[in-house]
Amino acid sequence: MEENIVGTIHAVEFKSLRYNIIFTEKRLIGDYVGGTGGAFLLGGVAGMALADRHLKKKAEGITKSKIPEEILTSHKKNFSIDYLSIEEVILKKKMLILKLNQKIKKIGKKAGFLFSKKQLEDVESIVMKVLPNITTIKH
Repeated sequence: MEENIVGTIHAVEFKSLRYNIIFTEKRLIGDYVGGTGGAFLLGGVAGMALADRHLKKKAEGITKSKIPEEILTSHKKNFSIDYLSIEEVILKKKMLILKLNQKIKKIGKKAGFLFSKKQLEDVESIVMKVLPNITTIKH
């Protein structure tokens, strides 16, 4: 059975790496984009800013025209979280926090995703479509 994508948030930070976060009808999928750690060591703040800009551009094209199973198998750092595993969702100004009812490999018991202020409206809209009953919004 086909799993439809509800929405995507590009270039979200999770555990110091960048991911596209794809929300389907059944689960959240993390699609690995890249990291900026080496750029900071080589070029300081300016190097990190350039790397961050590059990753944001790369993120916008990376997930297009893929189905969820292809996304999950395309990189070893990709992950998924079934909505049934999520106990609580907290949405703050620049952070989406998921509290899980079980420890999940690559994620743990709690996941925090950082996004830009410009993405807040999109994140809120998508989360309220897929997990409205367990979401708390704190602006």
